[in-house]
Amino acid sequence: MNPRNFLTIAMYVVMAYLIIRMFLSSKRNGKNRLIIDAVKNLEDKEVYFAKVDELIHQINDPEFVNKGIVLKLWGLAYHNDVDSFEEVLNTLDVKALIEDKKGVVSIDINEDSFFYLYLAIPNMLHHIGRDDLRTVLRTKMSEYDTLLDKQMSKELSAQFDKFYDGQDDRGQVFYESLMEGEYEGYIYSKTMISIYKNLANAVLYKIYQDQAKFDQLEEMKPMLENFNQSNVGRRWVRNLDIQLDSDDDHHNEDDKQDDTQEPSQENLSETMVLEKLTDADTKEDTKE
Repeated sequence: MNPRNFLTIAMYVVMAYLIIRMFLSSKRNGKNRLIIDAVKNLEDKEVYFAKVDELIHQINDPEFVNKGIVLKLWGLAYHNDVDSFEEVLNTLDVKALIEDKKGVVSIDINEDSFFYLYLAIPNMLHHIGRDDLRTVLRTKMSEYDTLLDKQMSKELSAQFDKFYDGQDDRGQVFYESLMEGEYEGYIYSKTMISIYKNLANAVLYKIYQDQAKFDQLEEMKPMLENFNQSNVGRRWVRNLDIQLDSDDDHHNEDDKQDDTQEPSQENLSETMVLEKLTDADTKEDTKE
């Protein structure tokens, strides 16, 4: 074959590949926006569930159908409307959220869903006094313990269960190691690790509070107060029954806000967990 013709064909192949990738990426980003739009309406129960049900029933994509089911479980726990929780949980296909990248298991593009399954939903169920459902969810997720070994979200979930159930050291040693940067070998998205650290810092703060370790509390407080400024963080701190001076300041600011404010204008920190969807970058950490 003429070298010039070969080069031309190769260029067309590359161009076709890039166009297909752009098309697929565009479709995925569109579906991601539907998820983010639903989460931004979390406070409006009717609107939230309508948007989640639309995602479940109108998107012909098993991955995003199951992402929608995860969000429905989150909404049921958040709004303490859990009569159908087990029924919805039974429809969840966790494997649809797990990728096989040439023989390597990956949850990087769906780590937001596992954040809810492993961390946010159990925390909320514990907060509303439904540890029975937390156990049901944990049993469901335990089927994937081996497959998802060394995932940071899974390990944090196991440690938080110790905290909720008052077992062993309540996870204290693990949280301390995490805050010291000692998490070599665990798998996580670089855009999620700061959230994981903030969750661990809050739980460790509560443990130190119970132990009357006041010096440590003062050192940890700035990070906790900063996390408390986000909706995700504020819920987590509240669910741990931690009182901060900044809570009063936040309520004062809320009193000044216009009650007619549209959900789309609210603090976008509500979706900080989901913004990673179009920028997934998972790695196995090596200690610096």
